[in-house]
Amino acid sequence: MNKKYQIFISSTFKDLEEERSRVIQTILELKHIPIGMEAFTATSEEQMNLIKKAIDLSDYYILIIKERYGSEYGNTGLSFTEIEYDYALSIDKPILSFIHSKTNSTENESLKRFVEKVRSNGKMASAPWTDGGDLAAKVSTSLSNEFLNNKQIGWVRADEPILAEDLASQLSTIGLSAFYTKRADFDKFRKSDNGHPLEKLRDYLSIAQKSIKVVVFTFAQGVVFENLCELFEEKLNSFVDFNIVISLLNPYDPLYYSSCCLTHNRKDKFDFLISEAKQSLILLREFRNSLQPQNKERFTVKFHNTALFSPAVLIDEDNDNGRLQIEIHPYKVVVEDRFAFEIKNGGNSVFYNRLKDSYNKLLSDATDIDKIAESKNL
Repeated sequence: MNKKYQIFISSTFKDLEEERSRVIQTILELKHIPIGMEAFTATSEEQMNLIKKAIDLSDYYILIIKERYGSEYGNTGLSFTEIEYDYALSIDKPILSFIHSKTNSTENESLKRFVEKVRSNGKMASAPWTDGGDLAAKVSTSLSNEFLNNKQIGWVRADEPILAEDLASQLSTIGLSAFYTKRADFDKFRKSDNGHPLEKLRDYLSIAQKSIKVVVFTFAQGVVFENLCELFEEKLNSFVDFNIVISLLNPYDPLYYSSCCLTHNRKDKFDFLISEAKQSLILLREFRNSLQPQNKERFTVKFHNTALFSPAVLIDEDNDNGRLQIEIHPYKVVVEDRFAFEIKNGGNSVFYNRLKDSYNKLLSDATDIDKIAESKNL
């Protein structure tokens, strides 16, 4: 497959115009796609938003530093270049930094601080660059090594077939670790890192070491039939910093469940589902109140006020081995035929972080059950 990589070039501009041109030409000669401030045209959209979108869509980020710190962005006290670098760092974008040999003698305190940050965080060229030709050569060598040893998603023509090995590489890059074509596949194929089968939801949650978050429609079946509360208490007792958050679809507003029933082809189950959800909240709150004080504060029960696009389980979400399992509910597809996928963190999956952040925003907006307990006679 003829894959092209997009490479974002970040630097000050006027003092490095010739060097940027040499780097752009080098990337084009490597048959890849350079992008930088030269590509940004007049638009009503805020400039930094455009820059961040360009970095998001790029596969690699190149930083070039010489003797200027650069123009300050707004009232941040930071230059455009440093903010671009910080953003690329925050989303784990592969970074290649090239610092000029004269930079060490600079008296600019902002530049000194920025260079120290880059040297402590970024992947550096083997030696400082001295002129445009030297910079272009170092960029070519460094990028060629990255293409070989740190492959990214890249771009392909829409009409070009994707080979199996390329697809496997892309799936690995985004962190996709499992795909279940139907619910029965959970029992057959879901496994821990050491290959131990994780057939039931309780088995799956049992591998957590730091945290569990569950975002679902109802939860009564899990509480009653899989003894999940027993597992929750065991985790809270075993790990002093363990946290659990459970959020259900709000059963006190029929609108959410009428939409839910239509999507799931269960209009005849409307009253049953609402009753089940209310019972879930009661059971979970009773369980929470039965916990020791030190455990109670680490077990949160909420309900969300939005029709959920897909239920999810987040396990140890901030750890490098964190997992996020999402079950997809296509319109009017029976329960048995719903499918799901799992993504592992791995430390550099933008896809994983995007989904994790989305569910955490939902949980942040959800209502704590204690806030409405008295009015709902819970």
